[in-house]
Amino acid sequence: MTDKVKKLKAELRNALIEAYGDETTSITLTLTAYGFYTQTSERTAESLKEEGISMRNINRQWIK
Repeated sequence: MTDKVKKLKAELRNALIEAYGDETTSITLTLTAYGFYTQTSERTAESLKEEGISMRNINRQWIK
């Protein structure tokens, strides 16, 4: 992986963290010959507590 790609990945990561909420636990980006797709996962603190799960968001903070 080139330094340019590494830099762009870091910039994209920071932009995604700023754009998505505190309940976002993952973002999957897929690039194919047919397009660019984004899939996100979100979990609320209430749903995690009901299931007895501890989880961090994409900003590495615990969802409380």
